[in-house]
Formats: sequence, structure tokens, C-alpha cells
Amino acid sequence: MIAFWRISGARTRAAMITLLVLALGALVVPALASTDPLAIGDALALRLLPPLSFDVTHHFHLLGTDAFGRDLFVRAMLAGRLSLAVGIAGSVLAGGMGIAIGAIGGWEGGVIDKLAMATGDVLLAIPRLVILLVCAALWPPGATMVITILVLTGWMGVARLVRGEVRGLRARPFVESAQAMGATPARVLWRYV
Repeated sequence: MIAFWRISGARTRAAMITLLVLALGALVVPALASTDPLAIGDALALRLLPPLSFDVTHHFHLLGTDAFGRDLFVRAMLAGRLSLAVGIAGSVLAGGMGIAIGAIGGWEGGVIDKLAMATGDVLLAIPRLVILLVCAALWPPGATMVITILVLTGWMGVARLVRGEVRGLRARPFVESAQAMGATPARVLWRYV
């Protein structure tokens, strides 16, 4: 991380700092809010306040309030939590699925490898947004559906990379040594490759 920080450009560092500040804000701001961001209070006294204003109870509203008197900045940060959770869960699960499919396809070869890579090619040919819109029309939208679509359409790049590495490592001497010592193919793949 430190080496990356040294060689990365100013724009990359600025983007990383901005992302960290937004992630930290999404985690901390709703917890420190003076009022519940989901509760509707005195809607007549608090509704539609402009940005950078104080309400009648002397609470500051950075982005103002909505028609129900709820702080827009706190609600945006609360929504950021869900966005972070969906993004992280989708990426981690898609990466895990890609590692598993790529490793098995690269190790086994043959029909399994061809089937996995052909499925990946088909899914790469369909834009992710189209799949997401079709699924939103068929099933009730929600975080679980979005994570599922991210996983089902995000594993292909990782699978291709892992498949290539596994195919390259499969012929190395340490893999042959492990097989000669009686290690099962699953153990060789999991432990050594």
C-alpha cells in the first residue's frame, strides 16, 4: 500500500482520499446525527429548509431538509451505507465465484473448462444494465437482487485470470511433487496452486 501510494499520481491519491472520506462519513454521520434520519418529526416547522440552515431546535442542516423535515445530508450518508454494503458484497462474492470457476476450469481442462469459458463469453456479451433492468421487471428490486446480478455478471474477468494462472502453475515441479506424494487433486489445487 505504501509503495502504491508513492508511485501513484496526485489524481489517484485524491480519489483514494475522497473515497475514504465518503466511506467514513457513511459509517459515522448517521450514528452521530442529532435526530433519527428515518423519523418524521414536526414536518411543518422542519420541512424544506434550505442548505446550510438551522432549524427551530438549533440543529444544523448541511443540505437542508426534505418535505417531511428529515435531514438530507444524514439520509444521503445513510444511503451510502447500503451502497457500500452492496458494492463490497457483490465484489467479494463475484471474486470468490470467479476464483472457484477459473481454478476448477483451469485445473480440469476439457469440457468443464470450455463450458465455463463459453458461459463467461455469453455473459460478457450481454450488458450488465440490460440484465439488471430485465431482473427488476421480473422480480421485486432490492439489495439482494442487485448483489445477485453483480455476482452473476462480475465473475468472468476473475475467472479468466485465475484460469490462466492455474494452467501455468499446473505444470510446475512443485505441483508434480505434491501429486507424486499422494496429495489429492483438490488438495493440490487448494493448497499449492
